[in-house]
Amino acid sequence: MEKKKTFYITTPLYYSSGKLHLGHCYTTVICDSVARFKRMEGRDVFFLTGTDEHGQNIARRAAEKGMQPKEYVDALYAEIKKLWELMDISYDKFIRTTDDYHEQAVKEIFTRLYEKGDIQAVELIYTNYVSPLVQEAHHMHVMPVEHLEHAPGGYHALTTYEPSPEAVFDALIPKYLAGMLYCAVIESFAAEQAARRLAMENATDNATEMITDLSLVYNRARQSAITQEITEIVSGANAQS
Repeated sequence: MEKKKTFYITTPLYYSSGKLHLGHCYTTVICDSVARFKRMEGRDVFFLTGTDEHGQNIARRAAEKGMQPKEYVDALYAEIKKLWELMDISYDKFIRTTDDYHEQAVKEIFTRLYEKGDIQAVELIYTNYVSPLVQEAHHMHVMPVEHLEHAPGGYHALTTYEPSPEAVFDALIPKYLAGMLYCAVIESFAAEQAARRLAMENATDNATEMITDLSLVYNRARQSAITQEITEIVSGANAQS
């Protein structure tokens, strides 16, 4: 049996900073039309679309709506999926740059780029969780792996590598990089949640204080109005007697 010729087509990964417009739909319909035509030709077609869900604009838009960035892009993703279903877009895969497997691919790409010498270093800047009240910007040097000093006294274990030191480190470095990236993500998430909790606690305390002050003002005004009304009634009664 003759193997089918393959054909790959993709839309841009649409930036998730707001709702899609006519231009997004036009681009997607064009790609869908080409994909359908190639399928009619007997090609093995893979049609990809998706969303780019990283960026400062996304974080800003989410903050304006009082939402987490992930919560914001999840809601937008649901709207896009519904729109493509309504338009009968025949994509084979919808990729999101926040997907776990996409993040894993990014780790592997950075590892390969470093191994080939295309980049000289990998460094991370993220928010480090110190305590519920303190979160600090932190800089981590990831690659190249810094030289580890021997134990105090100059003694160190004699290590035998099988099958070879190169093979062992080729297997360990990607896992090391993945672990460091995961650590940075977890620290940033914990710091963000702590900051949000503190902000909400302060907002709640301020709102409670405001309600207490307003209640006191309203009660005084109400008491003053009642006193004034009673005074007028008594004065009127005395005037008639």
